[in-house]
Amino acid sequence: RVRIYMGLALVGSFLLFRFLWQFVSTMPAIGVALLMVADMLICPCFSLSWGLSDGIAVQHAPQHGWFRSGNVIMASGMSFSMFRLPGAVSSRLLIAGKGRDAYALQQVIAIFAAWTLASWLILPL
Repeated sequence: RVRIYMGLALVGSFLLFRFLWQFVSTMPAIGVALLMVADMLICPCFSLSWGLSDGIAVQHAPQHGWFRSGNVIMASGMSFSMFRLPGAVSSRLLIAGKGRDAYALQQVIAIFAAWTLASWLILPL
């Protein structure tokens, strides 16, 4: 299911590109609608996949040692908190400086990287 949610988030990130809605229609309302659909796909699907990955990590964590469940939960929470603020600031700066397509490309790269890392390092085949 994590791969499905990551895939849906990736589809949503592709919907952010400006050329897609310009290809479909010249009406700005279509662009707004695609932006809303993209956000409705990216946010919940990525959050669900993050939560499922955390659950898998805690389920398979050993009882003792560096990777016990308490440390896994702490590391997950810290990484989520540490990257949330710089991610929002850099996204706004990227949109203001380079435009919507640069932001969309950043989203595609970030989600694809997370999907690849999750598939190769965390999730069983």
